[in-house]
Amino acid sequence: MTSEPEPYDIIGVPAFQVGPLSEYSTGLMAADVQGIAHCGERDRCDQIFVRGVLEADLIAQFVDAAQKGRRMRVVGPAVWHLESIDMVIENVTAAD
Repeated sequence: MTSEPEPYDIIGVPAFQVGPLSEYSTGLMAADVQGIAHCGERDRCDQIFVRGVLEADLIAQFVDAAQKGRRMRVVGPAVWHLESIDMVIENVTAAD
């Protein structure tokens, strides 16, 4: 049995994923993430994929930061999705 992953509290650059939106991709991720040792069955954890948000206004904050290339602190529950541990955003704030 797989245990529940620890919640994420990461600093990275919100970014857009390449490709169409689908059941596999929401089109959003945090890139250039450091300090995550385990993110599922993927080899690299410098990209954490977004599965959803807890409040709708967080999408606008995340997209704005992605468009401007700003480093942000992103906090939220970690969830298993396919082979990786992705996240649901519950808070987005400036990293600096």
